Amino acid sequence: MSEVAEVVRDHYRNLSSLDFQGTLLRKWVIDSLDAILRVLLHEIAHPKSGGGSFIETVADDLKPLIMWTSAFFKSTDKHKQHHLSDATSQLAILGMNALEAARSDIAEKCAETLQQIATNLAGHINAYDLADVHMDLEALAHASDAIGSTALASRVRAMITLPAHFTKEVEAHHLDARETRHRQFDEALAAAGRRSYNIRTDPVERLFVFKRRHPVKA
Repeated sequence: MSEVAEVVRDHYRNLSSLDFQGTLLRKWVIDSLDAILRVLLHEIAHPKSGGGSFIETVADDLKPLIMWTSAFFKSTDKHKQHHLSDATSQLAILGMNALEAARSDIAEKCAETLQQIATNLAGHINAYDLADVHMDLEALAHASDAIGSTALASRVRAMITLPAHFTKEVEAHHLDARETRHRQFDEALAAAGRRSYNIRTDPVERLFVFKRRHPVKA
């Protein structure tokens, strides 16, 4: 498995060096990577008979592949907002799926990848688009809280930061944007559950289902 995974990593490593010039091709490439990640996580969560001994090998192959998503979002590239949003939503949902499979290590790798994307693009995308990435991290933190993994939730929330080089004025603008997105996040979560077909693409709908499956115990 590891030899095959290395070939796959090399393939995406080479693709990540291309300048997609903001075209739809980047989204297709990232969607194909997400499909591979979901298959590998499914194999970890539902190992075939006799395959239990290989779970950690698959997990070790999966985690570096997750991180490669961030390589497709460099500060020097052109980015379509919805392509970025789709990619970060996929990572948040993959992380919640990992939490349900009792693989907090994989969920944390998804969070680290989201953090890297935010770091790459901070100052190069508008404040609201950056806040959207931060809300995907917040969704993972919420899910971690729901299963009682408060330490992981704290680590994920600690990843929601702004660059130290931002001026006070720029920082204030970004904090205002994040506050707005956080309010919208809370409102969307309160109204969630009406479009269950969106749990594969919408982190808030996926979080709603996650929290319903893992109600906080009094």
